[in-house]
Amino acid sequence: MDVHHRYSSDSDQSQSSADEEKRGLVQQNVNNEKEEMSDVYIDSPTPQPFSSPQPFSSLSAILAGIALLAVIASTALLLPRSSSSSSSSSGSPSSHPPDHLPDHLPDHLPDHLPDHQSNHQSNHQSNHQSNDVTTTSLPGSPPTFSCPPTAPGQPCLTTPTLQYCDFCLSNPFTALSVDAATGRIKSLRACLTGDCEQGLGFGQDALAGGIGLESKSDLPPPAVTVSDSGSPSTSWTVTVASFFGTVANDSVSITLLPSSRSFTVSTSTTSDSEAVTLYRSFSFAASSATGFYEGGPTQMKDGDLKVTRYMPTKKVMGHKIRDPNNGQATAFFSEERLLRMYSLGPKNGEFPRSDVLTYALNATAEVEFLEEEGGAGTLLISSGTTGYTSEAAESGLVHIYAGTFPGTWDTWTSPSDLLAPTSPLAAAVTSTFTLAASDYDLPPLAVPASYSPSTHIPADDLRAFLTGIYASPVGCICTHVNCVVPGVALGQIGTTIQRPDRGYSNNYYFFDPDNYISTSALLFSMDPYLQAEVKKILLGNGDLMLPSGQLPHHFSYDEPRYQALSGEIQTGPNVFWVLSCFQYAKTSGDVDWLHSYMPTLRKATNFLYDLFKDPTKNLVQVPGSLMVDVFKKWDFTSDTNAMLVGFFQEFADAEESAGNATGAEDLRNLSDDVKRDLRKYLWDAEDDDHFITQLSADGTTRDFVDYDSNFMALAHGVVSSDEAARVFNRIDGGRCRAGVTFVSEAYYGIFDTTHGNTGDSWTAMGRHAWFDSLARFRYGDKESFDETIYGPLKGQLLENTWMHERLTCDGQQMLNRTAMYFEYPSLVAMLTMRVRYGIQLQLEGLEVDPKFAPTTGAFIWEFGTLKIEHAKERVAITLPRGLRPDDTRGGQTVSIAGLEPGGLYAVTNVCEGDGLVDVNADGSGRIERGGTTLGLKCRLVLELKGGRGLRGE
Repeated sequence: MDVHHRYSSDSDQSQSSADEEKRGLVQQNVNNEKEEMSDVYIDSPTPQPFSSPQPFSSLSAILAGIALLAVIASTALLLPRSSSSSSSSSGSPSSHPPDHLPDHLPDHLPDHLPDHQSNHQSNHQSNHQSNDVTTTSLPGSPPTFSCPPTAPGQPCLTTPTLQYCDFCLSNPFTALSVDAATGRIKSLRACLTGDCEQGLGFGQDALAGGIGLESKSDLPPPAVTVSDSGSPSTSWTVTVASFFGTVANDSVSITLLPSSRSFTVSTSTTSDSEAVTLYRSFSFAASSATGFYEGGPTQMKDGDLKVTRYMPTKKVMGHKIRDPNNGQATAFFSEERLLRMYSLGPKNGEFPRSDVLTYALNATAEVEFLEEEGGAGTLLISSGTTGYTSEAAESGLVHIYAGTFPGTWDTWTSPSDLLAPTSPLAAAVTSTFTLAASDYDLPPLAVPASYSPSTHIPADDLRAFLTGIYASPVGCICTHVNCVVPGVALGQIGTTIQRPDRGYSNNYYFFDPDNYISTSALLFSMDPYLQAEVKKILLGNGDLMLPSGQLPHHFSYDEPRYQALSGEIQTGPNVFWVLSCFQYAKTSGDVDWLHSYMPTLRKATNFLYDLFKDPTKNLVQVPGSLMVDVFKKWDFTSDTNAMLVGFFQEFADAEESAGNATGAEDLRNLSDDVKRDLRKYLWDAEDDDHFITQLSADGTTRDFVDYDSNFMALAHGVVSSDEAARVFNRIDGGRCRAGVTFVSEAYYGIFDTTHGNTGDSWTAMGRHAWFDSLARFRYGDKESFDETIYGPLKGQLLENTWMHERLTCDGQQMLNRTAMYFEYPSLVAMLTMRVRYGIQLQLEGLEVDPKFAPTTGAFIWEFGTLKIEHAKERVAITLPRGLRPDDTRGGQTVSIAGLEPGGLYAVTNVCEGDGLVDVNADGSGRIERGGTTLGLKCRLVLELKGGRGLRGE
């Protein structure tokens, strides 16, 4: 199907009224042995030649065609005059018909013609203006519909179709339309569940102004040709050719596969003018723009908000800190290669705190560049006020082809107009990119290509996992040059996304345990790009370790601070930074790096070893709180000591992986010693249902019934099942259980907090909920996890996209705390993978225990480099291991639960040849397979054989 538009000159406007009454549309079907093609002419002042029409074989067909023309002509008299399409950069198309009708008519005619008048009346009743362009379905041609569609605002009704003057491509997953008058991509919609057909159920339009070639110079209006080829059942391509006089030519091809969630777009742009700027503008409806550059990511939301980011007189480590002009952080230019960008979420709220919650927009756009030749850089846009995108856009992308950006590079600033090039383009600027949309606030290219709610995980779980990662903690990453101070690239991470300032006023890098949570969520994505950024962050902190092994608590700009904001010294930064390094190695498979980095990790652990000061007790004496810096704690506290039980076990695993078996044994013995004395000295023997807050060196005790330390002790297996039940019973029967999870049973008052700061004394915290969940998982309390932790948090995240720093006693977001904070969204992502589906990557293996998964039992977990297909009858695992896709180390252990108790399974591993062995599941339905190889192209399969082994008899 070819749709040709030509813009008329003023002289063409003098058509007679008689000619105007003849306006209509003729569609000819041309059949030959190679392909079928139909040509449609719309509002063209001069006819375009048909493509190789075939002569008609009979006079009767010609006479029938003449009869058809008579009907069309009489029907056209009933139609109102066509309205003109318009474009800010392209002018208006002519509204006049061809000078003459084609010489040949189709040899097959439709049984009847559409009722134009009734179509117009029905659309008028729905307040939807008609463009009065009608096409008909002819035998052998793709189906087409009346223009406009029957329901306003819907995407294409079929694939492909000319509709509402748009050429549309769609399948059950996504829909895109091209304005046949201007050649611009006009709309982009999606359907996550893949059950949207005939235009029903698609989400909001992810575009707000479309995608097209633009210029800061005066361009002549383009002549546009739209054509298509292929088949909806295999591959369908729409090609748009735009000719801007003798100044520039632009060709765009858009391809959609039948079951694809994205479009492949290839562009080629040429120009012979040395005075014309050219760029492709992407105008997006969502407000938070994130770009993955080779040098690191950058993100901005609401860049036109008026805030002061830097103090003009401030100097940090010799760098003068700039004031970027209030409300002018709207554009980010870089010549670095842009790998990927996405925009998600609505524009709402004020910085630094919102009086109202932000609500999900549910329209995300994403672009991933596959190939590029030529070009002059990219602009990320965070406002519709820059002049580079539509004014209706909240964010966007500008791919510059010809011209020079005169403003500041690699920082968010106010954009200037492009400077014209000094010479014509030497060659065509070409690019190939993937274009996709999501009907939810998550990047669509992170969704598995084969995703289906019936085979993978439920849609709400997938949304929670991806939104929890890509909407919040990704925007906290601050590794790109200029992110913290001018001219420097630092491995840092903030506590909130940029909009345009960050929470906690230029303080970064809290591992107490803030960034343990945010980096874990990033690592769980199994996205090698994000995992590499986490590595930068970890190294940036380790480089500034003191000789004692103490790590920075946080950074102010680029200056390390070894005390908390409260002035306290915490053990949290050392504990959680080391655990984050282990987490990175587990998820990425970069175990060789971990082995080489062990001396640094041992030095960081020495800071904790030095706290074993009392030779009579295997407990550390600490100077402050582990996770809540304003809570006054000292000496033998239950929080740090309960955490060290698990910490030393994980460090032992790392030593064993590095070949230090003796060190591993010593650490496991130390963990057991701490566990024993924790029970001996800090278990409340009188109430017999919790651990107390602290034992002071003078023998006195303090007790606030801290929920964090009690859940840590349970998560690390310090108590028996009966004792755990009593702890759960006390906490669940205490105050504010609706807050996920509250800090303590007793209130930390002004004398119990540093400087009388009670801001965290009556609140819930995500970090507490993490250990709460791990404890529930260990002891099998699925109901409480679902109803009091995961369910409420997932619901709030999906409703709001971004969340505040804390929750209230009744479980609502605390609106006077930092907005768009990382903690709860990151937590939801972590809980989805680690607890709900029981997936735990180890340094030397993998554990899958989906005992908290939905009751259906079967699921596919497929994100990044990890794929797990789990059902009681069959399990298949592919684990390329992220940054080390060539990793094929042997001797690893895979532990799979949720199988048929006692069932006999055939186990194969493609990395080990046939490797077929029969293994029995134990009585609980678990198989533990040692010596397994996991790596590139490795696929471990366990399949129930139908019989039962000895354990099942």
